[in-house]
Amino acid sequence: MDREYDLTVRQQPKQARMCGVSGKDRRPIDPPPIVELRVRERRRDAYSAEERESVSFLENPYYFMFASLASVDSDQEMHLLSDGQTRCTTGQVVSSLYHLKDTENRNSDAGFFVFPDLSVRTEGSYRLKLSLFEIVG
Repeated sequence: MDREYDLTVRQQPKQARMCGVSGKDRRPIDPPPIVELRVRERRRDAYSAEERESVSFLENPYYFMFASLASVDSDQEMHLLSDGQTRCTTGQVVSSLYHLKDTENRNSDAGFFVFPDLSVRTEGSYRLKLSLFEIVG
């Protein structure tokens, strides 16, 4: 059985204010990034190929998404500020999969990764690089 993963950015910020280095100066990215996950399972045998959208993944606690800061023109991730000790992002950089109702799609069940407490500590133009992981084994 093969799986095909479909990620859709459902909400994303166009710009955000940077926060300071101290823990008291927090400005979370607003609106928070939200990514929808859909999984399709393909079963192939000698006689046919069947494809269907899976809903069992909605209860899978082993999916998570990691958000990192990346430069605008490459996938180069930026983890630390120039001091070599302070992280470029702060707050919640990892999201578990949330099983929620999709109000934009007839209240159907859907899986979402939500980053409500993610802040950027450095000024400039960047992208958020969102990476999907599944813990196996």
